[in-house]
Amino acid sequence: MGLESFDMSEENSGSKYTSITKEEFDEFINSLPYDFEEKRSPNAKEYIYSLKGVVDGRQDITLQVMSTVHVDSNVSRAKGKDAIRTVLMKTSTRKPVGGRTKTLRIPTWRKNLRKKIESLVEETSKYYTDCPECDGFLVKRTGKHGEFLGCTNYPQCDETAQVNE
Repeated sequence: MGLESFDMSEENSGSKYTSITKEEFDEFINSLPYDFEEKRSPNAKEYIYSLKGVVDGRQDITLQVMSTVHVDSNVSRAKGKDAIRTVLMKTSTRKPVGGRTKTLRIPTWRKNLRKKIESLVEETSKYYTDCPECDGFLVKRTGKHGEFLGCTNYPQCDETAQVNE
């Protein structure tokens, strides 16, 4: 299997799998108006890109993009072997606190991933404070009684607080 596109459509969807090289992914990530850095994790078999201080100089949240580009071959994994993932991570604990979205590797992956990254950068503005009960954050949520702050680790942690604006 080379770098050509493969049809991954289920009958009528018309989507086509697109292989991505490290060079293409680097070109994309460097075209964004954010400062990403390539990170290496000893357990990761793909290139990971990390952005720190996404909102108001905050250093407690990092946006990570898992490229699916394999570190040995510099080409994305085979068709059906995962999608590009974007996750908001708490830097002190290295645990996910938001995001967790996938972008399929189809011809429109650049446009789709750009929208997700922009949305996640915006999303970090709702992270108010550390949760006093766990390693999550209290974020603005809306319930049947109006707005409140709830833990990003819900349902494992059900900590809440009032919104003080």
